[in-house]
Amino acid sequence: MKADNNSSRRIADMLVKLFLGKPVYRKKLLDTYGTNIVNRDVADIRNVLKSNTNDLEIYLDRKNGSYKFTRTSRFNIEEIIFLAKLALDSRSLRKDDLDMLLNKMLAQLSEAEAKIADGIMKNEHHNYVAARNNRKILDLLKTFIYYIDSRQPIHYRFVDGAHKETFNIGLPVAIWYAEFYFYVIIYSKEHKRHETRRLERFFDIKPVDEKIHIPYAERMEEKVLRNNTFLLFSGGIITFVFQTFVYPEVILDRFPNSRVLKSLEDESFIYEVTAYQDSARMFVLSQGGMARVLKPASFVEKMRAELEKMIGNYDKEYPKF
Repeated sequence: MKADNNSSRRIADMLVKLFLGKPVYRKKLLDTYGTNIVNRDVADIRNVLKSNTNDLEIYLDRKNGSYKFTRTSRFNIEEIIFLAKLALDSRSLRKDDLDMLLNKMLAQLSEAEAKIADGIMKNEHHNYVAARNNRKILDLLKTFIYYIDSRQPIHYRFVDGAHKETFNIGLPVAIWYAEFYFYVIIYSKEHKRHETRRLERFFDIKPVDEKIHIPYAERMEEKVLRNNTFLLFSGGIITFVFQTFVYPEVILDRFPNSRVLKSLEDESFIYEVTAYQDSARMFVLSQGGMARVLKPASFVEKMRAELEKMIGNYDKEYPKF
């Protein structure tokens, strides 16, 4: 056994190797310093970690006899695969941003678990096709997170789907995700209302030194918004009854503020739903001939008018293309 080296340097050397993920073999330490010194060093490291962090621990991997760090609050393999699948299915990130995010997720796992997770995601990852925006969504999210948290009004340039530019001032209040895209719900200074705008269409975002007051009646809670929308939140909230062949779990998941009123002999169901009116209209139309609104009469007439307009579109002369 060699002489006891300086304890501070010895522990520092051990810590550096542990943080770098390099193996620190107990047998080699015992041969060099002896049992008492090694046990004392490990105990000192364990006490320092306990005093300064709640999620990092040192442990002995008995399979290969080496000390390692483990994070008690790290994600496990099923949680990583769950989050990774959501990121892949969203198609909202550029390929380079997705690769960075997945690599960070896999780094939370052991080498063996990372290999399993990577294998499960490999085909989907290889064939990933991002939505057509090519913006750095994570950078934009970071920008709006801080503006929303600090209630900071902003000036911005917005480019719509027709490539028309407008310059606006507004107060971002929430971030929303649906169908491949992130949205910002922003209170417009000019129009005095909430507006939904695609995140990647914001440019030249700058904070402005002014106050925007949202009247109490106009204030919006994300919980209320999420429970009453299919994406659009215009038209005001409506409670309506409709009949459809869609199974209850689909309707109840889509509209949390809904209930089954009756199950019919033809295997259809009657539901009562509370939602934003434009969201309700959009959803019922998406069901085609499998759904019809029963009441209130005003909403039935709106749906009838919309359907007549749709039919009229097929009576028009088709454009040449």
